[in-house]
Amino acid sequence: MPTRFISKLKDFYDRARKAPLEYIFLGLFILFGGVFIAVIPPGWNTDEFDHSYRAFQLSRGNLFSEKVTAPNGLKAYGGNVPTSLIQLYDKTGVRAPGAVTDKTVKVDGLYEYKPEVLTLKDDGARTPINFSGAALYSPVAYAVYIPAFWIGHVLSLPWFHIVIIARIFGLLVTAAALFFAIRLIPVGKWVIFVLGLLPVVVIQASSLGADAPQIAVAFLFIALILRQFYLKRSPYVWEYGIFALLGVTLGLIKIVYVPLILLVPGLLLLKKRNRSLRHYVLMAAVVLLGIVPALVWTQAISYIDINSNPQADFQLQKLYVLQEPLLYIKTLYYTFFTNEQAPLKDLFGAAIWTSAPLPALYAYIASTAVICSLFVKSSREKVVRILDRSEKIWRLIVIALFVLIGVLIATALYVYSTTLHQSSIISVQSRYFIPILPLLLLPLYGNIVKSQRILKGAIVCMSVVVLVGSVLAVYHRLYQTLPLILG
Repeated sequence: MPTRFISKLKDFYDRARKAPLEYIFLGLFILFGGVFIAVIPPGWNTDEFDHSYRAFQLSRGNLFSEKVTAPNGLKAYGGNVPTSLIQLYDKTGVRAPGAVTDKTVKVDGLYEYKPEVLTLKDDGARTPINFSGAALYSPVAYAVYIPAFWIGHVLSLPWFHIVIIARIFGLLVTAAALFFAIRLIPVGKWVIFVLGLLPVVVIQASSLGADAPQIAVAFLFIALILRQFYLKRSPYVWEYGIFALLGVTLGLIKIVYVPLILLVPGLLLLKKRNRSLRHYVLMAAVVLLGIVPALVWTQAISYIDINSNPQADFQLQKLYVLQEPLLYIKTLYYTFFTNEQAPLKDLFGAAIWTSAPLPALYAYIASTAVICSLFVKSSREKVVRILDRSEKIWRLIVIALFVLIGVLIATALYVYSTTLHQSSIISVQSRYFIPILPLLLLPLYGNIVKSQRILKGAIVCMSVVVLVGSVLAVYHRLYQTLPLILG
């Protein structure tokens, strides 16, 4: 019997090893994403409660958030949402980010402890609630999730099931986008593979929020523009249409990622075949279509003058950045290059805010997998050994865009979420930088390892080990301490 089992396991390994990389990714992504959906109660993903309130608001045709009074009496923005949906998150024990307890005695699970979590439905009662952190988002950010609220309304489903359905929709759409990103990108398939399997990415895809759609669209956009760069022909009109559609989506989810649209002229104009009036016009149209809708939406919600920090002042912060650029540069340095702030510490080492920290070992394994992905190539990739002038330039362009968007992300957080004139930027988290990580890593890709079979297997194993460790960390955190927080 053991010999037969080992033989079957070996056959499975041989078949899996020969499978295209994107199919291996798809299987692992959906498997672990499904596990995270199951083990993380509603609301315990990053800002999931606020995002679900906004998605509900949009599903009922209310395009703009409204002014409400926060519990502390200060001005805030949100709207009327079902009282029973608010009760769901109260009963699941959602607390402030990083909520902890000193007790670690295991007790009965959440759903046995509070079975009403599974049965709460919309009874028509409404409560005005503050969700200023999500009030700024356009309907595009929730396009994947809104159908779940429609289905739940038609079928009169409990809120628990609606949230789970919305998570499943988000997971499948993100998985599909990353699948095609790996399939279509001409170089660095393993880079996208490893980044897509980082625990923070899989967990975001398994939650209801704006980060997963942003990651999915950004990765796919980068893959498609690089594919076009390496094709031996000019883009067709319909391909420009796809670039424009993705650019509009990027900007309408979060405007700070709009500069990604500059990859279209930045990379395509490196090829002489694209330097004609026809292509100039099409590229300009793509850039305008990517920028203008985002600016229009930003203007439409400019009445929202408070976000997550009631002590922030949008206008005064903007003036400070413009009038004191040197002091603001010092703030950026202090944020990213001192021990005062550790904005990227949760890229490899934590999940669901900082509530489920991973042991340092997993962070080392994950970072090793990312580094190793730079040195191997898929059999379907272009071999990159000697870089010509255009390839050197595109690498410089994407690194410059990474820096530009990174500064925009930090500046947006400084303006919208940081106390006036503070010397460091609060709320800087790794998930904001994940959509642009390929811009930093792909230029470093080199295919310099000759014997790659063992290294590829090691990369897959490392990604799986880190995901397994993340599942265990989340399970330990939520199923060992959550019932005590509830009590």
